[in-house]
Amino acid sequence: MHCAISPDGHRLAYTVRELNRQLWALPMDPRTGRTDRRRSQLTSGGRKNYYPALSHDGELLLYTSQESDQAFLYYMDLPRQTVTKLTREWVLSTRETGGTFAGDAGRILFSRTTGGPYQIWSMSGLGGVEIPLTETQGRVRDVHPAVRLDGTRMAFYSNRSGNWDIWSMELDGPAEPVALTDDPGNDLYPAWSPDGTVLSFTTDRNGSGDIWLMNADGSGQRPLVEHPSEEAWSVWSADGTAVLFSSDRGGSFNLWRIVLQTGDVSPVTSFDGLSFGLPEEGLYTKFALSGDALVVPLEGRRGNIYVLVNPI
Repeated sequence: MHCAISPDGHRLAYTVRELNRQLWALPMDPRTGRTDRRRSQLTSGGRKNYYPALSHDGELLLYTSQESDQAFLYYMDLPRQTVTKLTREWVLSTRETGGTFAGDAGRILFSRTTGGPYQIWSMSGLGGVEIPLTETQGRVRDVHPAVRLDGTRMAFYSNRSGNWDIWSMELDGPAEPVALTDDPGNDLYPAWSPDGTVLSFTTDRNGSGDIWLMNADGSGQRPLVEHPSEEAWSVWSADGTAVLFSSDRGGSFNLWRIVLQTGDVSPVTSFDGLSFGLPEEGLYTKFALSGDALVVPLEGRRGNIYVLVNPI
């Protein structure tokens, strides 16, 4: 923080650095997974815009926009570049995160809290009827649903068992969540393969965050990416031959790509963080993938000048 005081001692001017997150589109070669330096900013306004998700046709972008303690879902019509708030106003402590499209019918799933536990909610379509899918109490959090491509089943992570595990639930008809993992470590961020038979997820059961795979019923849990660094979100390529994931193995978080058949790992992005911790421009959490582009939340520092009258 930089500051200056007036000669009479009655005014103090200071600059506060705060983190700003906006969504950007990065062109990507679907064959090699490489991105180039061309990019376009998708969101503006709001201090933090993050948790992107794309519709199946790639024309709608769903994301969370946060200002102060509130966070609501918005969607952008990418061809028209129009932005609309998806959900209605709730109480001041409302937070909505992890929105995703479920199947081709326009159904949307997301997690919401109004100051208490987090629950998974379903919306019948853009601006449609909202109903809760899971019931939670106390400090339980059901968050960030991932939906199988056919729209029939979701996976999410929850601390309802005492620590973070991956759970699954049918979306059609009455059903109860079923635990897919049960480990003393934390299992997070599930992502479906295109054919719906395999899930990737992040786990710290061996110390640091790694990317693992398991079958849709929770069997066959095995490591995919093991590294001393921290690995986080993962997304499957459209053809199911590769998995993209975030990792800080280069000193700051970037996207990497692993080819399933060969195990070859290669970098996708190359963002550099600053030496004293705050990123000048760094990757933040969940990202989205379409056929030829990535949508990533980039986090950067910005400075606002404030004036304090009569500080002494």
